[in-house]
Amino acid sequence: MLDKNGNVLINLFTEFGVKRPTPIKMGLDNSEAKLRTKCYDIHRIVEDTMDGNTYTGLHAFVGYDFWIQLIEHPVIREIYLESARAAELMQTPMKDRFEFGGITWERYRTGKSSRKSAGAEFIATDEARLFPTGVPELFITRFGPADYEDTVNTIGLPRYARQYPMPNGKGRNLEAQMNAISLCTRPEVLHQITIK
Repeated sequence: MLDKNGNVLINLFTEFGVKRPTPIKMGLDNSEAKLRTKCYDIHRIVEDTMDGNTYTGLHAFVGYDFWIQLIEHPVIREIYLESARAAELMQTPMKDRFEFGGITWERYRTGKSSRKSAGAEFIATDEARLFPTGVPELFITRFGPADYEDTVNTIGLPRYARQYPMPNGKGRNLEAQMNAISLCTRPEVLHQITIK
């Protein structure tokens, strides 16, 4: 979790006492790479971190340079050219999501964050971030109480709204707030994938 300047506020791996998984090398720089086998290896790596729990699929958000190397890799192009989906290669731009090797690959489209976050990239251009889907409560959102006197030590609600009078009876001020935090409860199942 980062602050507005891109500095680490909380490292969930440290907080949960979990060793961060070693990045997985995809081998996209090698035109002879066996990508289908690599995808099966990725499934095995994820299964090893799931402690016997099941998942319904894998999803990878992909940086731009990784995406280009992925869609231009000879193995991927050959599969597309020999399938009914070959017309997708002719689209400009090509769709930003497809499935290969039991993994849904999706180009992460928002790029860099705002200036307030020091322009840090949420996902680096040369990497992918992989997570399993269909795992109950893998990602959770919890709510904190509002910063009002009467909400101290109460259970947080998704939204708070208040109104109060303007000076001299000229109208009403309206205020709304939400204090949410979303986090991964099993950071060991999150994997970074690199091009090389």
